[in-house]
Amino acid sequence: MSDASSVLRVEADLTLTVDGETATVSTGPFGELYVDAPSLSSAFRVARHVGDLPPPFEHSGERLAETGLTVVVRVRRAIVARVGDGVESGPLERLAGEERTRIYPDGVLTATVRELRGVE
Repeated sequence: MSDASSVLRVEADLTLTVDGETATVSTGPFGELYVDAPSLSSAFRVARHVGDLPPPFEHSGERLAETGLTVVVRVRRAIVARVGDGVESGPLERLAGEERTRIYPDGVLTATVRELRGVE
């Protein structure tokens, strides 16, 4: 059996719509996938519905890590979360049962301030 991380390569430049919320998905400079949402509420709405998806999308942090992929979630250019390969869960994420997921409170705060000020 081959190692999936050595054979899977993802390049993306697309638009994702979940529950009426739209985000863009693109490939970063180191092969990471960037999901850019226009607001925190849209980012949380998209993330909330990922858990509703059937396998292989449930437990997405572990599944992404198995394939060597990392997803970076940004809102108004602020990184609010990372999921997947190379991501160490913090205490709150582990308490919620999410492995390979990290929420960045400073990124959430930055995105909130930018959203309130109308900064893109």
